[in-house]
Amino acid sequence: MFVLPIIEPLQQNAELRKSYFPNGVKDKKNPDFYFRGRFVDGKNMNDSELSDEKHAKRNIQNRIADAFDQANDAYIEIPTTFYKSWILSAVYGKLNSSKHFHIVFIKYGNELITIKKPDK
Repeated sequence: MFVLPIIEPLQQNAELRKSYFPNGVKDKKNPDFYFRGRFVDGKNMNDSELSDEKHAKRNIQNRIADAFDQANDAYIEIPTTFYKSWILSAVYGKLNSSKHFHIVFIKYGNELITIKKPDK
């Protein structure tokens, strides 16, 4: 896994971005990691409060959507105060509604959960 630098997508940084980012980085985007040939954007939900199931799922899906705007895949740290069943339901719901293949990595306590978009 490679941690990618933060380089603003300004015109004066075009050459810098070419030299530090692998081919395939979305224009004007800055993914956090390059892992197994795929770009991954990291998000953190440690500041999120658990309220009800609908609100929790919406927050998780919003973080995934934000990550997919930056990269192919998402890595999200979610506190163990969130119910695992809600997390899985939210992730599968988001992946099933996506047109493209994505992978979502969830760090949940000491566990790393890897979820790929199911084949249709």
